[in-house]
Amino acid sequence: MLRNKLVLIVPLMVIAYVSCANDTLKEKLKSLPNVVEVNKINIDTTFNSQYELFFNQPIDHKNPELGSFKQRVVLNHLSDTLPMVAVLEGYGIWSGYASEPAKILQSNQIRIEHRFFNDSRPDSIPWSKLTIWQAATDQHEIIQALKNIYKANWLTTGISKGGQTTMYHRSFYPNDVKASIPYVAPLNFAREDKRIYNFLDSVGTKEQREAIYNFQLRCFKHENELEELLKKRAEKQKWEFKFGIEKAIQYTILEYPFAYWQWGGTSISNIPYDTASVVDIFVHLHGVADFTFFEENSIDKYRPFFWAALTQIGMYGYRTQPFKEYLGDTTDYTFDFAAPEGIRTYFDTIAMQKVKYFLDNEASNMLFIIGGLDTWGATSYIPSGKNNLIRKVLIDGHHGTRINDFPPAEKQFMYNLLGEWMGVNVKIEAE
Repeated sequence: MLRNKLVLIVPLMVIAYVSCANDTLKEKLKSLPNVVEVNKINIDTTFNSQYELFFNQPIDHKNPELGSFKQRVVLNHLSDTLPMVAVLEGYGIWSGYASEPAKILQSNQIRIEHRFFNDSRPDSIPWSKLTIWQAATDQHEIIQALKNIYKANWLTTGISKGGQTTMYHRSFYPNDVKASIPYVAPLNFAREDKRIYNFLDSVGTKEQREAIYNFQLRCFKHENELEELLKKRAEKQKWEFKFGIEKAIQYTILEYPFAYWQWGGTSISNIPYDTASVVDIFVHLHGVADFTFFEENSIDKYRPFFWAALTQIGMYGYRTQPFKEYLGDTTDYTFDFAAPEGIRTYFDTIAMQKVKYFLDNEASNMLFIIGGLDTWGATSYIPSGKNNLIRKVLIDGHHGTRINDFPPAEKQFMYNLLGEWMGVNVKIEAE
């Protein structure tokens, strides 16, 4: 009976201690510079505690008098003596769970929502203040504030546009962190980077590329019927295509090869062939390229990305000449339609060159993870060899490629590398 009493008493004591520790941490978070709100949350129970923070950020770091907005951060806490992984989101915060680097390092983690997305946008977006420097300075201020609590080594990471964001932040504030892992991070040198076309002309086998091209032709031949199907689906789903149903179908067909290789979610054997019904063609096209990518609600949600792509970070266009018979004038199939209404965009050709110069000559402790079949890998960064930047390509990987997808020897190398950079012992768990 005495033993049972002890079993009951000990957990209560532990719970009281953790609660007290959490209360102390919450008060510390509240006292940090520019923190205006702290909320206790519970998403990933592998951490001791989690908080949602909002930082007050100037719309323009060079001119704070222009006003401010609240920027959302999710903190996953284990111990203030452990390293910190800062996930630099390229969009909104999509998850409160541990990232791969946080699991590898068994560290604390924060996720920083990108300025002007989701809960981190002012009532009216001042588009000229959405630049890579302004965003990097947001992240710098948050990292410096949290370093008042978390004094061990820091690592930044991000996926896709988050990987780009990781490169940009590091180029402006190289000493904020000890190391960085950009996943599938494009470094584009033009508004429509033509390296994408070269990739799509050579990826996979000749038979695969021909099957994709023939499917696009099949779609264009049935364009009128596909338009009718999309019109019905749009009415049912309340989708709105500001440039019209015809353009929505055409853009989605042009998008198909990019999406096919980016995600790798289907195979050539699943492509509908000549005997397939129009419904089968419609379903497959939507399943791979997704009509909603061009739908107005989606465009509005991701308009800050399109602004950045059209002004600084670049993206891709479409090779339209092979389909001139169906498109007529092939000069206007770009993403200009996604720009903020009434605002002209001008592409800064120097911004990404400056990032490249930093990576080539000044950066250190950066590990780039690339999927060999991912379309975005076409414009991913290739280290200069002048420093210790490492690029790992999973030959048959796509946009979801992670460190743990690599063969054991390469995986072990990367674990050891991260442990060396971060000053911690890293172990690979037995599978």
